[in-house]
Amino acid sequence: MMDDPYKFIRDILINSPEITKIIPASNIKNFSIPATLITQPPYIRITVIDISDEEFGDGQILAGGLKIQIDIWQTNGLLTVGNKIKKLFKEKDIHCIDVLEPHSEKINDSLTLFRDGRRYFYAYELDENEIY
Repeated sequence: MMDDPYKFIRDILINSPEITKIIPASNIKNFSIPATLITQPPYIRITVIDISDEEFGDGQILAGGLKIQIDIWQTNGLLTVGNKIKKLFKEKDIHCIDVLEPHSEKINDSLTLFRDGRRYFYAYELDENEIY
């Protein structure tokens, strides 16, 4: 079983200079965005949707799967950052399985944010000591 899926995904993002030159590592958050950051885009929210074990014919659990959602909130509706993340994840065998409906949210009179939301799946083998 994956110890910390949030750390696994966040580490991939914050260790990518191509991502962090657009969105600072401090603006890449797990599960929720602090209220103090809402008016300081761009930022990324990582949400783990599901972690599952895969059982094989002999009843052994040899692999697992991780389904996540990445929401990018920014002041324009461009998909540039999302496309860079998709490419980065593909290099790590994390595959895009869904692109969510575009969404905008008016934060105040001078700030409207646009969300690029995508879901990804990562299949992984369990270490020998994790097989059950």
